[in-house]
Amino acid sequence: MKIYLENNTTTVEQLLQQIDISDSGNLYLASIDTQRIFQNNENLTNLNTQNFILLEENETCVVSIEKERSLSITDNNDNTNEVVRQRFRTSATIEDIMKENNIDYRNEQFLHENDFVPAESTPLSYFTSPIHFQLVETILPFAVTIINAEDNNYSLTFYCSSSMSIERILEIACQLFRIRKKYYCLHHSGRSIGEGIALKDLDTVDDKFEFQLMYMVTIKCLISYTNQTTILPGSEEMKVLEIVEYALESLHIEERDIDSYELFLIRNDNKSQV
Repeated sequence: MKIYLENNTTTVEQLLQQIDISDSGNLYLASIDTQRIFQNNENLTNLNTQNFILLEENETCVVSIEKERSLSITDNNDNTNEVVRQRFRTSATIEDIMKENNIDYRNEQFLHENDFVPAESTPLSYFTSPIHFQLVETILPFAVTIINAEDNNYSLTFYCSSSMSIERILEIACQLFRIRKKYYCLHHSGRSIGEGIALKDLDTVDDKFEFQLMYMVTIKCLISYTNQTTILPGSEEMKVLEIVEYALESLHIEERDIDSYELFLIRNDNKSQV
């Protein structure tokens, strides 16, 4: 859509008020370049663009970046860290945040949960909003790649220290893929690997490790929703409600909307409600 402005003092909030979309909640304007959400009080003439992405709130997430700051001897403030809060489109990546904040990953990294650094290509949709990162100068050298062999070989990469255990790596993989740890294990070099082992106990080439995420169950559920399809592990004792909850979680759909969805069983091209 195109909107013509009467003057050059229009703010983001004033522009949003001119957009008439029925049944919409909070609307946001995002940068096409970095997918950052512009604040309502920002003046359009200061944004250096005339093209925006219009988003609803459920298409956005909040990111906080904690930066260490140096205190002078005379500074009595006990709060030594600065926190920058921004909102981004959920499809944005770590690289987009870096670009928006002029951060060079060769010199600084985003530490998450105090023990791992997501790769630049990691989408924010892998995390739960609000997302908290610490901007650190310590570079974690070991690159871990997880391949979800049970779901289209989707992969993710993060960086960590050599002391990280296989158990923790599995936890991170399941957290980011939004799957349930009790159904999965990790394989390395084609073999199952114990959770008590640490990275430093394994042979490495160029400080890089690759693991395959494998089912520990034999039942698979193929869930289709609009143009998305996901494969979930299951068991004979699994209830329909648990399947629906798991599917929503895997498809990044808010569980509070669970009553809006129904599950249908497809057998020989025939569909029946369950």
